[in-house]
Amino acid sequence: MVKRSEINHIEDLIQWLNRFNISQLNWGLNQTKTVNNLFDEIQKGECWLVENIPVRVVSVVQLLIYQNGFLLIEKEQLLCDDRIRIRLIPPSEKMKENEDWKSAAYRCLEEELQISADKATILPLDVKAKIRNKISFSYPGLRSKYYLYQVQALVQSLPTDEFWTTEKTEIGITKVINKHKWGWVKPESIHLNSGRSLRESD
Repeated sequence: MVKRSEINHIEDLIQWLNRFNISQLNWGLNQTKTVNNLFDEIQKGECWLVENIPVRVVSVVQLLIYQNGFLLIEKEQLLCDDRIRIRLIPPSEKMKENEDWKSAAYRCLEEELQISADKATILPLDVKAKIRNKISFSYPGLRSKYYLYQVQALVQSLPTDEFWTTEKTEIGITKVINKHKWGWVKPESIHLNSGRSLRESD
């Protein structure tokens, strides 16, 4: 049985990383995230760590929004420290502990695209997770297991050109992302079924 590691303080996280010789020297540089970011994700229930093996477990919902034969993707993020992260994936949101994929999908629309639930429809009614195992892009050296729920979202007209939105963050939650840049691509260009669309959904 897989057992969760108890991470109650950032010192617990650092100890867990060091126990498995996962270096944090390059974390927080270029397009990667920091140890503090990972700790915040754990505290928010967005991911968890396995006790006896160096694996981070994440559940992600990814929204496929089509318009005029094109697919909406997040091109880049402007972080609060003014760094830019290249994304090139559909709108994605980490699911919180005990949160179902549909609730996370609507939360993604509201927080990242400022689209309220009454202006969108999520399809299908049921979806099974695709499982992916890879080294995290955000946390180099940390192996991660992803449960990916890909669903289609029907929304009212969006801008046909590139556009920006400001991240909506819950009160009391540390804000990491400031703005999102969106644009449209041909669906086949991002390899939806190959796992590449998970490149930076973490």
